[in-house]
Amino acid sequence: MKLINETKVDTKALRDLIYEVARREGYNEPGYLKGLIVEATNGTRQSHKGRASLALHWRGAGDDPAYRKFGKRMWLTLPPKIDTATLAATIAHEMAHNMGMEHSAMNSDLLYCNPLAWAAQWPMPERAERKAASSGPVERLASAHARLKRARTRLKLATTIVKRWERRIARLEKMTS
Repeated sequence: MKLINETKVDTKALRDLIYEVARREGYNEPGYLKGLIVEATNGTRQSHKGRASLALHWRGAGDDPAYRKFGKRMWLTLPPKIDTATLAATIAHEMAHNMGMEHSAMNSDLLYCNPLAWAAQWPMPERAERKAASSGPVERLASAHARLKRARTRLKLATTIVKRWERRIARLEKMTS
């Protein structure tokens, strides 16, 4: 599964929740998660939203143009305050679409994304802030020294290659004259 996380939520926690939903809700059919692409973005509404490509021919039932275009894909929009039980239900609902299920085939809990009790206490920490790279004069000087060392190494290698070709050409010129 490929997870494109543009939210404030920790990527590992979100990935773990998706895998747990697949395991607990029965969407662990061999090969299903392997090709799945999930895009998660921040939303402004107070509710979770989702979309998914309806994979009719994943089950051999037909050929959906959206599935041909997007493959097994799911889009999640997370609200500012995340309720993990509702998020898990939304993920399960969209996984059902990926598996080829239409709304008419879903039970009411799955259709209306009723919160999944087991996910209520699921830890969903925010992503740790990335430390900005320090670019003080000492760090810049150390970086410059390291780059100079690499440049000298590349120059030495290039010089060796030039000398080798000069020797080879001289040897070939002797043979032809």
